[in-house]
Order: sequence, then C-alpha cells, then structure tokens
Amino acid sequence: MIEPRPPGAPPLVPGGTTPRFGAPALRDAALRVHALVNAAIPELCRALPPSQRTDAALFLMRYGSAMRDGAPDFFRNFHAPSYTVLAHVDSSPAAPRCSPRGSLERAAAAQAMAMLLHSLDDHLCDGELPPTQLSLLVRSEAWRRYRHALGELSDGDAAARALTDECVDAYYRGVTTDLRPASLESYMDRFRDEMATWLAAPLALARLRGFSEEELSGIRRAYECFGIAWRLLDDLQDAEEDFAARRATALWAALPPSGRAAWENGDREGARGAIESEGAAEALLCTIAGLLHEGAVIAEGLGMAGLAEEYRALAAPLDTGAPRSGGPDHTIEAAARENISVELTTRCGNACAHCFVRARGDDHLDMPFETALSVLRDARGAGYRTLHLTGGEPLLWEGLPLLLDEAYGMGFESVYINTTGAPLDADRARALARYGERLALSISLQGPAAVNDRLRGDGASDSARRAIALALDAGLSVDVFACAGKSLVPEIPRFADGLFREYPPIKSLTLIQIIRTVRAPSTLDGELLGPGDFIALVRSASLLNLYGLRLRVLENPLAGAAAAAMGLPWLPASPPLLRPGRLTVLADGAITPAHSERLILAAFAPGSIAATLASESYRALTGPDADRCPACRHAALCRRAGMVRPSEWYRDSMESPPYCVRVLDILG
Repeated sequence: MIEPRPPGAPPLVPGGTTPRFGAPALRDAALRVHALVNAAIPELCRALPPSQRTDAALFLMRYGSAMRDGAPDFFRNFHAPSYTVLAHVDSSPAAPRCSPRGSLERAAAAQAMAMLLHSLDDHLCDGELPPTQLSLLVRSEAWRRYRHALGELSDGDAAARALTDECVDAYYRGVTTDLRPASLESYMDRFRDEMATWLAAPLALARLRGFSEEELSGIRRAYECFGIAWRLLDDLQDAEEDFAARRATALWAALPPSGRAAWENGDREGARGAIESEGAAEALLCTIAGLLHEGAVIAEGLGMAGLAEEYRALAAPLDTGAPRSGGPDHTIEAAARENISVELTTRCGNACAHCFVRARGDDHLDMPFETALSVLRDARGAGYRTLHLTGGEPLLWEGLPLLLDEAYGMGFESVYINTTGAPLDADRARALARYGERLALSISLQGPAAVNDRLRGDGASDSARRAIALALDAGLSVDVFACAGKSLVPEIPRFADGLFREYPPIKSLTLIQIIRTVRAPSTLDGELLGPGDFIALVRSASLLNLYGLRLRVLENPLAGAAAAAMGLPWLPASPPLLRPGRLTVLADGAITPAHSERLILAAFAPGSIAATLASESYRALTGPDADRCPACRHAALCRRAGMVRPSEWYRDSMESPPYCVRVLDILG
C-alpha cells in the first residue's frame, strides 16, 4: 500500500491550495426545504422496528450530522443546491401552474432519501461503513421510503413513474460498472448516472408544475451541471487519497496515457509531473467553473434566479481565470450561444484560389488527437455547447469518429462539420447520420459547374453534388455553402432554383462573400465583390427568400443593413464575423477570433479559451466600434442590422473609405 503522502514529498497537485466551493446564502424558501429534508430523517427512524429506532437515530447523527440553530443537520456535507433545487422548481414564475398541496413535502422526503442513500451506498461499498444489520436496515427502509414518496408525488402519472424507474436503473448502472472510463467525458457521464436518483424528485415536481419536456431537459441539465462540478471538485480535494488507492478519478482521467500509467503504477513523481505539465488541475477547475456558470444560465432561463445565484456563489472562490457569467460582458453566456471552431487539419484535396487556409502557407498540419480532446474539454469548461469542426478537409482527419463520440460525451449538444464532400462515401455518411439531429454538414458548392470548377479545381462540382446526394440519402442535415464572387452573382437565381429542385431537403444555401486572403494584389482580385456587386447579391438573396428559397449570407450584417435600405426585409439576420463568444483554434494551436482572421490572440493551453474570452483585448476586438461608427450617417441602420463595427479590410481591393460606407452610400 502506498502512503497517502510520503513525509517531505511535495503535494501531488502542484500549488498545494485545496479548492473549495463558496457558501450560498439561503433564502426563506430554500431554508424551508432544508428543514423538510432534515425532518425526513427522524421519520425514517420512526418507521423502523421499535427496538432499532434509538440506535438508528444515534447512528445517523454520528454518521453525518452537526448541530445547526439548535437542531441536528443531517445533510451538513451536502452543498445547498442538492435540495434547494426543489424550492426553486416550486417557486419558479416560469411554470404555468402551481404545484398541488403537499407536493413539496413529498418531494423533499424523496430527496432526503436519495441523498442519504447515495452517501450510505458509497461508504458501505468502500468499507468506510461496516455492513451491520442496523446499517443495512436503515438502507432498506430508506429505499422503501424513497420509492413511496415518489409514488405519491407522481399521483398516478405513468410518465413520472417511468422516470423514477429510469433514474433508479441509471443509478445502479453507474455504481456497478467495473470499466475504467476512457476519458474525462466518459467519467462525467458515469457520474451523471450515479446522481440520477437525485433527479427524480425535482423532475417529478417540475412535471406537476407543468414545465414542458424541453424545460424538463433544461432542469435536468442545470442540476447535472452542479452535481458533476461537485464530483470533480471532490476528486481534486481527495487527490492524495485517490492516488494512494489507485482510483480512476477525474484527475486520473484528465491525464494523457503516460500520466495515467504513472498514477496506476504508484509513480508519484511521474503522476505529479503529468498533472503539472498538462495543467490538469487547472483544466478541471475551469471545467467546474464552466459547469456551474452553464447551470446558472439555464436556471435563469427557467425562472430560477435564486438557484443561479447559488451556483455562482459556489463558483466564486474558484480561481480559474474563467469569466463569470454575472459579469458585465457575460462571456460564459456568449460562449453558450456561440460555437467553438476547431481546425482539425490544413490538408485538403481541392485547390481553391480563395482559401484563406492555403494562403497561410503550404505546410500540411494535423492537430494531434490529444490536443483536440484538450481543446474540447477547455471549450466545454468555458461554456460552449456547439462545436464547429473545419479544415482543410476535416473528413481527412483520422481521429474524427472517436472525437465526435468524445464531444457528445462531454456534453456538446450539436456539431457542425464543413466539408468539400470529396471524401464522403455512403458508409461514412451513414456513420455520421447515427448522431441524428445533433450533427449537420455544410458541403461546398460554388455555383454552376463552370464557375465552381474554375475556382475549386476540375471535377469538384461533381464531387460536391455526389456528396450532397449521399448525405441526404443517409438522413443528414445539409447546408450548401457557396463562396460568392463576381462570377456567381448573376447566376444566383438560376443556381439556387436548380439546387432546391434537385435537393429539396437541404436546409439552406449560404452565400459567403469571397475575401482577400493577402494584402498584396492577387489573381483573386477579379472575383472580389465591389459595392454594386454586393448590392446585387443581397437583392437576389432577399427576393429568393420571398419566393420560398432558403438563402442566407454568412456572418455579414452589412447584408441585413443593405436589404433594409432597399426595403427587402426577407433576408435572415446575419451576425458579425467578430462577436462575443466566437473563437477558432487552428491546427497549430493558435487561437484566433475567426477562421479567416490572421490575428493570433493566444496559443492554446488548458484554460486559455476561458482566459481569452475574458481578456481585455478580446472584448475590445468583439465590442462595438467607438471611433468611426458613432459619427457615421448610417449608424442607426447598421445598429438595427446588428452591425457594430465597420466592414473588414479584406472585403475588396479598396481599404478606405470602409466597404460598408461605400455600399450604403449607393443606397442612400
């Protein structure tokens, strides 16, 4: 047996400071639920055979209680949201109806048993509690009362009863598995199962209050954010003990294979070195803070501001550098609304003249798989829920199938993949389609074959059309991306009409204005859209929407401003390219504000995504322009379209006056 910490040895986790949650201030409704869950413990004891009641009460008081305001607090080791979630569900103004009389009391009784059983089972199995007749009797009665209270709470609702059964099954699935988790994400998934019995009462109460299925999913996610964050923090706090016992914890799961091997072999220096070099503890703290802030955002959206306050109070002492969602820039909320773009490779079989990836140089780079995993973990910790995978050609990146599994396991809700379509075959399309609505593709098609192949290479049009058909046949969600230069603008109506006739299920035709990839003159300059060309593009796209064809302009709010100036309101809104929450991590690890931008904000390392979002330079880059826009005569029109900065320099071959001014001046 390895000593928990040899005398004189440095701490396993560098830094030595034990992270702890803050202490939320509980309001009256939360304090009432605290009293209700504590009252359930004497009721449990009174339900036992008379000869066992006193011993059971003494056992439970010794096991987990402390005095609070003159009364025993049996749940002193449980952070408040474990049970106060019931108060916030019960009092949320967002629910369409009040809960039936007595339902909060029944929910609190069930929640008390769920918390007690979670702790009892854990300590009975790890040997901390001996399996005596008394402890097993208490456990059996607690399970009976848990099921009985939930049965009363469901009040004949078959769906609520099925939910209870589902939660109990998930709990045992989580606590009985012997498999070591393959990743931190699968470790968190396991704990999601282990805490499932805590979810039954809050969700049953929410059903009684009339929350929709979508809102119930939000309540589940918000509560899971808290529970998983607590588990990760526990693992950091218990690192020495877990290392001594060789347990596969969150800290172990956050290490690369060499670090895990050192942990499993009792190599303290090797494990400590891996924890330090990987920034594993810092990454876990960032994940914890991100989970709590994500949960707070969801809770606020469900009318549970008090629960959001509790989550933020828990997160307050965690010195991760992660932005706080209650701060002035709301960077966690911004990340939750946006996607994180990851350039997996710069390799591609096409030779597009307008490609800004090719313009960076001829080196073919692949992001290492472990780096990609680390980027995804960091992004989830910063609050991102949507993942955008790009290249190069991401379908050429060998680790893609496994990375998708890991991404969904981490909690990413949707993944969007840009592809030329060239590597897509029927088998790969079917493999991607198994993710259902959570995964979507954009396939690049530049317009009619003559226009497309002149810019993308011979045969590229046939390849893209074959890929569109394969993807749609497999049931995938498909957008068609077309980089719009001068050659395409007059062809847009015929091209769009033919595309939607041939492939009716496609979601949209997205037009992307071709841009300069270098400041020096290039062969591409003839394709750049002058102000008049841009106006023609916007007019066509807007009118085609009027006639039922789904066209949009990507990340260019000038299109909305121009459409409004022409009195053509049918074009979907387009956000700015540079906006709060938007980031790209390139294949070489550089963090940029957008894929087409050359400005490097940071080099990726654990914690760097949250730190970048919170940085002054990023806020200045993505915030409203304070110099030129306020004095511009088009400012009000642009603000209504969501345009808060002048157009970027690379829109055409003329840098001044700004492109947006020249476009809107034509329109008067």
